[in-house]
Amino acid sequence: MTRATAERVIQGLVAASGTLNETVRLVQTEAPDAFQDYRKRCAEAIAAIYLELVKPIVKDYPDLDPGG
Repeated sequence: MTRATAERVIQGLVAASGTLNETVRLVQTEAPDAFQDYRKRCAEAIAAIYLELVKPIVKDYPDLDPGG
């Protein structure tokens, strides 16, 4: 993967994680009875995005790590 592609992919994955976080806030406000379970599932999805998609790219381009 080229660096330019890696940058775009990382940007999209960070955006996807951010969108998931926004939905957690929505569920907390609009459907509090479902909040705990939904938050757990989103946390698992966000972790998978990082571990399975971001981390392999960061291995080749460490400076693109959104976590620092």
